[in-house]
Amino acid sequence: CLSLKSLILFLEWVRRACAHWMAVSVVPVLNQAVWNVFPFLSPADLTALGASSAAVRSTLQPAHQRAAATDSLVQKLRKLPFDFHFPLFPLGPELLQGVLDSLGSLRLLRRRELVGLGTGFAPTDLEGWAFESWGALGAAVASAEIAKRSAKLGARPSLLLGAVLHRATGQPNEGGSLVTSSVGLEWIDGPAADPLQLGLRIVIGSASKARIDLEVGSGGWSPWAENWTLQDRTLEARVAVAVVLPDGGRCLIAQDFRGTLPDGSGVERLDDEGCHASGIDALRAALEAAGEGGVRAVVCIGGLGWRKEAPAWCPPELRRVVAKLS
Repeated sequence: CLSLKSLILFLEWVRRACAHWMAVSVVPVLNQAVWNVFPFLSPADLTALGASSAAVRSTLQPAHQRAAATDSLVQKLRKLPFDFHFPLFPLGPELLQGVLDSLGSLRLLRRRELVGLGTGFAPTDLEGWAFESWGALGAAVASAEIAKRSAKLGARPSLLLGAVLHRATGQPNEGGSLVTSSVGLEWIDGPAADPLQLGLRIVIGSASKARIDLEVGSGGWSPWAENWTLQDRTLEARVAVAVVLPDGGRCLIAQDFRGTLPDGSGVERLDDEGCHASGIDALRAALEAAGEGGVRAVVCIGGLGWRKEAPAWCPPELRRVVAKLS
């Protein structure tokens, strides 16, 4: 029969042996596997696991902080105008922060339809972006970065937009060109008589050429409405459209200022049109095959300039990107 002292010594030996086993065997394994099991444990389970030993508790503490940061980023991403049809938590805070940095300021463009007996456009349906996998989301992030690199003027602010491009129906495609339906934004928080609209479409011509039709309109479709467009050269723009193609490829259309900026930005004329493009044939094929689904594109406006009297009112988003032209 064991004396009380012997029993106490035996139990102490068992406790130390178990602690050593936890330290040399369980904790290293747990340290490697914690990111796989953490999302599936309840708060009560985590508390019980952390109470098992100081070593386990020290392993879980950084994981708990990392999980809190990840959860905060997931909540922020859920507030963006996107649908995520796959789990975001396993991506971890580094990838999620990258997504938020790239797409957090992106505004989605709406389809525009002719109204007022065909006298003007008005934004209508908003086509949301739904991501089925990390691959699709990662492609959108990459496109946003490509568009920003192509359009931003150094550290100057830019306007980041998202669009679903569709082949326009009911319009003749002269000379074999393909035109996308107009998409845009409308700001109605200015003077009631002067709502401001921004509209965009892509025109794909022959010989793998393309152009961006960008316009700014004030006054809607009223008799005093006025427009500034790249086509009639009343508007200048530094804008890039990066398109995510279904096969994972990219199409980039970049429009630069046709003149130079006198503010030391270093922007110089590219050519008479100031536009260059790549991947155009693939974009044409994707638009023809996409049907109602359309093709997602990221648009970055790095600068705007007026070649006639500026609109009476501009929203802050546009004022930030307006540049003085020579």
